Amino acid sequence: MPKQKIIYIALLVLITVFSFLGWLNLGKNLLGDSPNYGTFWIAPSLIFIIVIALFGIAIILFNDLVFALLAFLLISVGFLFVFGIKWPYLVVLALGLGVTILAAGQAIKEKKVRIKIIPSQILKTSLKAIFIVLALTVSLALYFSPATQRLSVEVKIPRPLFNVVLNTMIGVFNSQIQDQSIPSVFNIPGMPMVNINELKNTGVLNKEILIDTAFSKEAQDKLYDTINQQLNFFLKPYKQYLSYGIGIAVFFSLVAVAFVFIWLAIGLVNLIFLIMKKMGWVNIKKEMVEKETLEF
Repeated sequence: MPKQKIIYIALLVLITVFSFLGWLNLGKNLLGDSPNYGTFWIAPSLIFIIVIALFGIAIILFNDLVFALLAFLLISVGFLFVFGIKWPYLVVLALGLGVTILAAGQAIKEKKVRIKIIPSQILKTSLKAIFIVLALTVSLALYFSPATQRLSVEVKIPRPLFNVVLNTMIGVFNSQIQDQSIPSVFNIPGMPMVNINELKNTGVLNKEILIDTAFSKEAQDKLYDTINQQLNFFLKPYKQYLSYGIGIAVFFSLVAVAFVFIWLAIGLVNLIFLIMKKMGWVNIKKEMVEKETLEF
């Protein structure tokens, strides 16, 4: 089998495998009961940087729009397998297919008119378009995820976030006790009132007792429930729009940091291209080019 064909097939297989792993990892987080919105994107982001880089190296190596078509179809199949078939998915993927082919065509055209093959100059525009398509697809998957859709029914502050804030409050409370700067009556809504003077009179004023009294597990649970109830009451008129807001916010957030992902992908393309040249898998051939000039 010709070396060119082996590389062609290998890139298609790698794009398929890595994109499926990316969708699988993303789906594991988004389709679960309690997705971690703070870290769910880290592993898929790294995986899709590799996918975009493989796409870019294929554009550099081949003047073939069929590759772009096949690669995007394989990526789409992995996405639909993980997240299911919905007509909004199909519409976005069809739009993404058109954008991807146009972007690949533009990059191939750019490569043909350049004297030197410089991946960063050839790929930066086309890979950005492909990344935006992926960002739109991810945002749509987030919008249709069960956790996001549940926001229209009930909004809950993530318990880990609540615990971080509460631990900060406890630290402040602790420092106030040490400085003896706390008021005579210390009260937090939803928690039992602590009378400092009474504790002083009984001779049991120390930070451990105060913290255990004001921030017991039962009091923390009560405060957590109270905050969520008040939050749901305040957001009741707007709940139907929360899922839209999250999807749109994630999309524009990804677009805002697109340059980071693109340059990481281009750096990976440069590395792969250099390795392929060193290994002799691809060679750069210099050709004499005729140029028309005017003379009088």
